[in-house]
Amino acid sequence: MERDCRKISRVKKAIKEKVLMRYAIISDIHSNLESLKAFLELIPEYLIEKIICLGDIVGYNTNPDECVKILSMLKNISFIRGNHDRAFIEKDYDYFSENARKAIIWTIKNTKPETKDFIKNIEPGPKLIDDLFMIAHGSLVDEDLYIFSKKDTKYDFKLLKEYGVNISFFGHTHWQTAFKLDKNDITEEIKSPEIKLKKNNFYLINPGSIGQPRDRDPRASFAVFDTAQNSIQIVRFNYNFAKTQEKIIKNRLPQLLADRLAVGF
Repeated sequence: MERDCRKISRVKKAIKEKVLMRYAIISDIHSNLESLKAFLELIPEYLIEKIICLGDIVGYNTNPDECVKILSMLKNISFIRGNHDRAFIEKDYDYFSENARKAIIWTIKNTKPETKDFIKNIEPGPKLIDDLFMIAHGSLVDEDLYIFSKKDTKYDFKLLKEYGVNISFFGHTHWQTAFKLDKNDITEEIKSPEIKLKKNNFYLINPGSIGQPRDRDPRASFAVFDTAQNSIQIVRFNYNFAKTQEKIIKNRLPQLLADRLAVGF
């Protein structure tokens, strides 16, 4: 955290020089191979130059090794860990729900050493990306904290003001949403598929989940941050969740983990 915050002094220089980039912001892959592959097939269409992963690569689904192998081969990608990644490495999952606990225990027992090594080396957030924006798994305050409502955003907006950074991306809830702070007024911005960023506002953006959407839409989701257009596009896409469900059932993980993929809850 202190290391990242020392970079804040370079933010104004980065903005002045107009760093031009198209980022794909993804979160909560949760070992969903079918969805991850479908996402990567969209990269050329959206002219993505860099991928930012907000954590929770493992958990819930049944292809941790395959997902990590793919991610480890990508060249222009940055990671922070999620709470399931931490539980996987530290074997500390007593606070998880029953279904999450069973899934992470299965993951611990059924992953290769190289997968464990990869996840172990991912640092926790928050993290400053390219001197332009912050990322966190949950909140900038704590990776385990959920941001669901305007009330939940106050500390994060306070920190963004202190850092002098206008945007932070977060995951953890599996809900695609966005919040804007205009002076002292906080509003929710998710109603529009594209958010045009304004210079003096602050934004908290959740791109939703690649591997287990929970906002009543079974389509996986991510966000595209275009620094040239100063905009964020909210993207949803279909994938073969039936195949993911079959693997969950075959490996005797909780039925609910399969059922929820069809309805997005």
